[in-house]
Amino acid sequence: MKLSITILSSILSVCSVTTASPVYPSSTMSAEASTLTASPSANPAGGDVYPVFPSAYNLEKYCDSFDTTEASLIKEIAKAHVGIDVMSTQLEGLHYQYDFQKGVIIKVEQQLETLRQTPGQELGAAEARLKMQHEVLDGLKNELKELVKKASDIIKKEESLEKKLTEHLSPGSSANGGILKLKTVSGYKKCYEFFFDHFSQ
Repeated sequence: MKLSITILSSILSVCSVTTASPVYPSSTMSAEASTLTASPSANPAGGDVYPVFPSAYNLEKYCDSFDTTEASLIKEIAKAHVGIDVMSTQLEGLHYQYDFQKGVIIKVEQQLETLRQTPGQELGAAEARLKMQHEVLDGLKNELKELVKKASDIIKKEESLEKKLTEHLSPGSSANGGILKLKTVSGYKKCYEFFFDHFSQ
């Protein structure tokens, strides 16, 4: 599932419908590499901190077409993409749980309605069970909202990074109505995949 702001909005829209409630250049890369490797990179999903990365050798090997600013932006774009992939998997699983829980509530409501139509039945336990299932659904809804917000923030960050890199590679291109496709830039794919593979581990 390729995440976008539109998809995230649709997920939130679905969640709002609830069930019824009960009643680099190579000549300069080595010299500048220390700038890019000076600070450790954080896991995009908010986990452990990566060791110092990348090495000057790897920058020379994979990102020699770019200067340190460009390589740093490509690194952050790749890290953001990994974060988006992680969020996509988490959202898919959580959305499935949410839909499943709505089905559970429908069944419990049907059982309660059957009891209401049967004279002498004790409704207290069934009503308590329905209330508990609604609380579970509300909890899943809140988790989804929080995860959607985090994913939205990462997507916006990725878009901002790509815009910065595009402007750096082709100053004034957006102002002139031109859109530089990063995938068409010589050396971008090799450099991007190097960082993406690292952060995907």
